[in-house]
Amino acid sequence: MKEYYWEKNNRKFSKKPLSDEDFHIALMPDQDLRNYVCYTAECKVYRDYTIKFSKRIYQIEKKQPIAIKPGDNVILKTWLDGSIHIFKKNIELNFFEIDDYGRRVSA
Repeated sequence: MKEYYWEKNNRKFSKKPLSDEDFHIALMPDQDLRNYVCYTAECKVYRDYTIKFSKRIYQIEKKQPIAIKPGDNVILKTWLDGSIHIFKKNIELNFFEIDDYGRRVSA
């Protein structure tokens, strides 16, 4: 079924490329494609240095590569593998998930 469907679908909808030349460019060494092909959301840092998103709470750790203060906006990214990553100015932050009582959720 799968092979038949894809063959029929490709015959019906495929188009020849305008050019045979490959216009793809290589990623820079510091670029990670997972940061571009993901779900993103802008979140606010609360006074207790937590972020709430999708009924989950993330605690930002004290030691960070960049200064964080309450009221800052950060970007929460959910990669396609389901992992969560939090960024401020393209710098990834250290965090962990907590429950409603402030206890660390084991990963």
